Parts: sequence; structure tokens; C-alpha cells
Amino acid sequence: MPRTLLSSALLALAVSALTLPAHATDVHIRVDPSAPHANPGNENRTVFPTIQNALDHHPFATNGGRVYIDIVPGTYHERIIVTQNHTNITLIGLGKSPEDIVITNSLNAHQAGGTFFTETAEINGAGFEADNITFENTAGNTGQAVAVADRSDRSIFKHCRFLGHQDTLFADYGRQYYLDDYIEGGVDYIFGNAAAVFDHDQLHSNGPGFLTAQSRTGPGQPTGYVI
Repeated sequence: MPRTLLSSALLALAVSALTLPAHATDVHIRVDPSAPHANPGNENRTVFPTIQNALDHHPFATNGGRVYIDIVPGTYHERIIVTQNHTNITLIGLGKSPEDIVITNSLNAHQAGGTFFTETAEINGAGFEADNITFENTAGNTGQAVAVADRSDRSIFKHCRFLGHQDTLFADYGRQYYLDDYIEGGVDYIFGNAAAVFDHDQLHSNGPGFLTAQSRTGPGQPTGYVI
């Protein structure tokens, strides 16, 4: 990098560091199916039986901190939603590989009333991260059936698996980064209008359809996929 550009980059980094909130407080909680169910008023709990229960009742981080949700190995038959007001959420699978932590659902568009009601995980809050987790939709070759709908700006998925057939990963909005992931499907299994980078990912086709269906509608949109 030329010296002037490097100096500018370092200056920008220093300025951003100076503007970070002071004394950010992170929150660490755990998902373990043996834990009791949390109800309204139980927001001081640190162990929850399901991922959605943890998302609904976890303590909030302060001053720009992050909420870390550690998930013990197992198969979680649930649909999860990270709402817009739940920013800086990190899901961490505690297994040896992403196969050890599976979040699964089997809705297809015919059953649910449309493609965008089928997702196993819906991510809306900015700054979302996931590591070492499998997200799957087991509807099979029955039409549109989404495993993950990612609408989170600055989202990161590392060492994750996305399993489905048609429309597996809806990379819909914002800046997204996928690192060392495995993405499987048969028809348009990466689609949407995000600005997404797929870095050292493995794409596996289980059918004869197209891999991607990026949906930008004009050359002026700052969106697209880099694989």
C-alpha cells in the first residue's frame, strides 16, 4: 500500500478507535436444553433451554457491548428470529464441528404461504455473528425453503453450514461476510440483494439449478456477490 494511503488508513483507524464507546460491557449466556424455560421477568438468567428463549430474555449488553450466546451440542428443532433491536449478537456452537450444533426446520413456501415465511433463522439486528453452527431447512425438493434469511448489516458467518435445496441462503440486505462456510442447495441457493463476500467457502449443488440469484435491479446499487 502506498505510504499516503497507509497513513490515511491508520488515521481513520485511530479516529474510529477514539470514537468507540468507553467501558463496553459484554454479556455471556448459554443455551442448554436441560435448563428451565425463562419467562418475562427472568431477564437475569444466564442459561436457557432454547436459542429463541435466550434471544427473548437475555440481559442486554451496554455501551456497544456484545451478547455471546454459547450453544451446547445438539439438534435444535426451532425457528429463531434476531430482531432489529437485538444488535451485536454472537451465536457460538460449542461442538468440535458445525455438525454438532444443528438448528433445523422443514417449512416450505407452500406450507408457510410464501418463501419469506419459511426460514429457519431470520437475522435482522446489525452486527450479527455466528460461528461453528449448522442452519438447515429439511423440506427437500419441494420448492422454496430458506435456511437463513440474513438482513443484518455487518453480519459474519464463520465455519457454518447452510443446508437446503431451493433458496437455502437469502443474503438479502447490507454488508455480509461468509468465511470457511459450507453452503448446499439445488436451485438459486444463494439469493437476495446484499453486498456479500464468500471467502474460502464450499458451495455444493445437490440439484441441476443455478447456484446464485443476486437480485440487484440497477447498476447504481452498491450490491453484489464476490465468491
